[in-house]
Amino acid sequence: MQQTIVITDLTTMGGNRVCIVGIDSQSRCIRPVLPPYGVKRRHLYIRKHIIFRKLAVCPRAKVGFKFHQIPLIPPHIEDLGFEPNSITYQGLCDDAEWEAVLKASSFRSVQDIYDGCLQEGRWVEPEANTRSLGTVSQVQIISVNLQEWSGERRYRFYFKDQTGHQYNNVTISDLAFRGFADTEMARHSSPMAASRRVTEILMSVDRLYLRLGLARPWMNPNDGTVKCWVQVTGIHTFPDYLDGRSFADF
Repeated sequence: MQQTIVITDLTTMGGNRVCIVGIDSQSRCIRPVLPPYGVKRRHLYIRKHIIFRKLAVCPRAKVGFKFHQIPLIPPHIEDLGFEPNSITYQGLCDDAEWEAVLKASSFRSVQDIYDGCLQEGRWVEPEANTRSLGTVSQVQIISVNLQEWSGERRYRFYFKDQTGHQYNNVTISDLAFRGFADTEMARHSSPMAASRRVTEILMSVDRLYLRLGLARPWMNPNDGTVKCWVQVTGIHTFPDYLDGRSFADF
């Protein structure tokens, strides 16, 4: 089944692995997956010549895939397998097309995305009867927190949705945002200064759409509980705070 989707999310999965999400013409979310080893960064490019590759899979790109059904485990009901060699790049959405895609996938609140299954504002139980992906619009940014912790960087988002409910310390896995944040960390004297600057930039835009997704089930080694944690999988603004850049530009 060949189908075109508009890419909305491109996130890091650790190492060289990434997660892709897009929205089809019926405003349905689709997560192209490659069991068992996952999508790698090399799958995001189309080889044009021997020494030249084009980045095809990035937010706002129209991309064709040859999909096939695979077993689904809720809440990750958006998964579809695909053939890596089937990817076709069909150009970028203009601003009007891009915002229409985000609007069509938007919910008023984070709880609405997860059908009331979200617990403590942070996680959903594995196999919960809900979806794993959605967009919230008219988000009120509280702050962005960039941290250095035990030699690793942590990227956290604090915001309120339209209902006024506040969400704190939400991991940002958006690949382009993390590249952008890293450049700001390098420019400033401290993570706190970089955090303030990134927060100011995002607060200065006219409109912000936040993509949210549930991570795969994770077991806490301390108590054995298994949870699917909410992450920020895409930060999209008008005007574009990235000025058209993708993760590959950082």
